[in-house]
Amino acid sequence: MRERRINLTVKIGKELEQRIMLRDSSIGGMVLECLGVQGSGKTSFMLSIAEDIINDYPDELIFWRDSYYSQCQFNRFKNWMIHVEDGVEIQFKDIDKGIIVDVPISKFSGFNELIQNAKPGMLNVVYLKSNYDYLTMIRFLRLYKGFQTFFIDEYEDIAPLRASGKQWKKNEELSNEFKHIRRGLVNLICNTQNPSDVDWRVRSKIMCHAYLYGSKVDGQSPIEQGAVNRLKIGQWYMDYGYALFGKGSFDSFPPTIPVLIATDLNNMI
Repeated sequence: MRERRINLTVKIGKELEQRIMLRDSSIGGMVLECLGVQGSGKTSFMLSIAEDIINDYPDELIFWRDSYYSQCQFNRFKNWMIHVEDGVEIQFKDIDKGIIVDVPISKFSGFNELIQNAKPGMLNVVYLKSNYDYLTMIRFLRLYKGFQTFFIDEYEDIAPLRASGKQWKKNEELSNEFKHIRRGLVNLICNTQNPSDVDWRVRSKIMCHAYLYGSKVDGQSPIEQGAVNRLKIGQWYMDYGYALFGKGSFDSFPPTIPVLIATDLNNMI
């Protein structure tokens, strides 16, 4: 039997793994938040889960949200496909050489077309016109047939704490979507370096927390801060529902050459 990317070091961790990998329509999906300082391995942790999903559920669609103007993470994975919403003008650059790189993309108009274009067995990397649109995508996936997993890198971008006006309302809607995820068939796996940058209403709906090196433990967690402080890079503690918890490790997915950065040409900084 193939050894998993996510390796469990304590018995109770097996129950956590089973919950993360569970695909039961009577239970539905889940939301997992991964916390850790820069360099703690948050991306490797999420990619490890993605690889396990592909091996266990080869027909499941996996979506990945990467950030503009920061180092691309999706190309650490061996198989990926980029989907760009109509109206988005995107450019990829080798940040070491400072040159534009030709990266194949698939254009789509509407989430039905995105689903049709998406391929199982890989990361389907999605770039949308606005961070607001990721809420609409989550809502669409929740109502769509079949299980899907959506990885959101740096999710404070779509649910910032210090928001007003339209963004404040969108955060409230996103909080409701997180609450109702289990009624659909979507698993959301999000990461952030600083949870205090994420809207508190959204964070209050998180079901499962993964604490990596340098992270701060939620006040209601059964995991002690001192235990997390002793973690090494490549290790994690996880809790589910503040009752089930355990410790484990994950493999590294180092950056791939060339190191890319994605730029939204419609909204140049």
